[in-house]
Amino acid sequence: MEISKVKFVVIAYGEVTKYHGENYQIVMEKITTSSLKIAKKTAKKLKELYPKNKVVIKEKFRESWKIIADF
Repeated sequence: MEISKVKFVVIAYGEVTKYHGENYQIVMEKITTSSLKIAKKTAKKLKELYPKNKVVIKEKFRESWKIIADF
């Protein structure tokens, strides 16, 4: 069994909702991978699944996440 590091996260966001006076964005799906190629393919599939929603690819950069693509 191979252990791989999570390097990329693909997130499909839904609409913004208000809860106790604060705005929250609903996450429809969140998929992790260690390959940028797989992350791009997944993002395209999620964009087809949720055409009106925002799809973002984030990359692990040191101790935080950096947005590298926005669909």
